[in-house]
Formats: sequence, structure tokens, C-alpha cells
Amino acid sequence: MPSAVGKVPRPIPETPLHMNMAVILPVFGFIQFAAMYAEFSYLIDSMFRSHMYAMFGFLLVNFLLQMMIISLLSILQTYMQLCNQHWEWWWRSFFVGASGGLFMTAWLVYYSLHNMSISDLNNDVMMLIYIILFVVLYSTAAGAVAV
Repeated sequence: MPSAVGKVPRPIPETPLHMNMAVILPVFGFIQFAAMYAEFSYLIDSMFRSHMYAMFGFLLVNFLLQMMIISLLSILQTYMQLCNQHWEWWWRSFFVGASGGLFMTAWLVYYSLHNMSISDLNNDVMMLIYIILFVVLYSTAAGAVAV
């Protein structure tokens, strides 16, 4: 039985432009964010503007839809990558799942600058900590789903 000790892996061919990470991450991140934008904006309004949030059934459906979209995008990216003979798919798949956090961060910065009244430093720092924690946890969970 042959062993893999001492064997050099085959070199990875040049990837085409449409498989570049600078193209894949924004496109797939936007698809993820577009799928959850409405529910996410209601959730943020209920957290930071003291609105009543009573759509937990829709939140569950949106969560399940989001997990399905992330896994399908990851499968698509892995398939396209393996078709181009790029066999190192692990981290690329994780970053495809976590790329929705980039758009979520951009939207949260826009939301906090335009819709929140920045008046008390303590409240603003606490809101910033919550936002950072939420985005990091979402990106990690979405990346774990994608792998």
C-alpha cells in the first residue's frame, strides 16, 4: 500500500478571474446579505431602538433559509474550484460563508451613523461592542456552516 510520505503535492494551476477571492467574496456575501436584509433590519431596530420584535417564527424560517443559502453557495464555489483543479478548498469555503459579515458590517456602520443619535459615549461604546460581537459570531457560524 503506497504512502503519501515524501510526496510533493501537484501544483495548483492558475485560477481564472471569476474564481479570484476578490470577486467571489463580495458577490457571494451580497447574495447572503440580500437574503436576510429585511429580517436583519427588523432585528436591529428591536435591539437598538426599543421596538417590539414579535416575529420569531419568521426569524426561524429566515435562519433556516440563510443556512441553506450559505451551504448552497459553498457547494457551488467548491464545485467550481474543483473543476479548475484547485484542490485546497477548506479556507476558501469558510471565507465564502463568512463573507456575509462584510456586508453586515457595512450596513451596521451606515445604520449607526444615519439612524442612531450619537449622544452618550457609554451607550455608543456598548452598541459598538454588541455590533462587533454579533458580526464576529455570525461570520464564524456562517463560515462553519459553509465548511
